[in-house]
Amino acid sequence: MAPDLFDGKVTEDQAEAVKLKDALTDSAALSSMRAGLDLLQEEETNGVVDAKKVGVVGWCMGGQQALLLAIADPRIKATALFYGPLVTDAAKLKTLQGPVLGIFGNDDKAPSPADVTQWRAACKAAGKTDVTVWQFDGVGHAFASKSAAKTGAYNEAKAREAFDKLYAWLDAKLPR
Repeated sequence: MAPDLFDGKVTEDQAEAVKLKDALTDSAALSSMRAGLDLLQEEETNGVVDAKKVGVVGWCMGGQQALLLAIADPRIKATALFYGPLVTDAAKLKTLQGPVLGIFGNDDKAPSPADVTQWRAACKAAGKTDVTVWQFDGVGHAFASKSAAKTGAYNEAKAREAFDKLYAWLDAKLPR
């Protein structure tokens, strides 16, 4: 499931995308994502979804939103994020359920490797023991996004490696 956080608005214009992102509040995003979880729970009654095995994955701003959803909603049993703003307040991370995977580029500025180190320390301080972090040398923000190819950020080989790690992690943490 991929919730529509922008009410059907789409754009390929970078400036317009920034405006849409800046207008989105965490509470509005959380409301949309929780509505999606409610729909998934309805599908469980139809035998389509196992609500005990719901994970969330996000990239960039979506990574941040995935983390915020996992902090706010105990129905999320595994969280994977590719880059994006991180929550580094251990008190806020205490409600995070299940295992966490973080995938980052070491040439990224947001989050920087220092930010990732701070996030890992906050997870540990919050008692989170099942946190896996992969940091890739030679790539920065959006390295796993094909849409970032036009800016030179996309790295096909590292993206493939990152996705392989994501799929293996999901299979291990949310087995079918």
